[in-house]
Amino acid sequence: MAAPLEAAVQQPHKDAFANMIRSLASRPFSFEADAPAAVEVTVFHQPDRKRYLVNVVNEQALLPPIPVFNIPVRVRMGGKRATRAALLPVESPLPFTVKGDYAEVVVPELAIFAMLLLEHE
Repeated sequence: MAAPLEAAVQQPHKDAFANMIRSLASRPFSFEADAPAAVEVTVFHQPDRKRYLVNVVNEQALLPPIPVFNIPVRVRMGGKRATRAALLPVESPLPFTVKGDYAEVVVPELAIFAMLLLEHE
């Protein structure tokens, strides 16, 4: 490469870099999300509490950000069985599906920040 592809601002270059990383990965990713570029997702595993915490942030440049709806997030369970998903802090139940080794939860609406929990056995 003659240019830093990972720093490119054009979407086709970003897509090419992401596809290159996917092809080089030796095992499945710990989590995945189908979200616009302005949405950042982090996942923390708390094995002692038998749960994953999923943080979703809407980082649009212009404020206030435009809400984003129905963001699917998939967490690789590593052989564990998902038992419950909820939107924090009030623990509103969220439906989830299991697809292979992943549990998928859909973030119904993201204004600025959302935190979900995904419990497992």
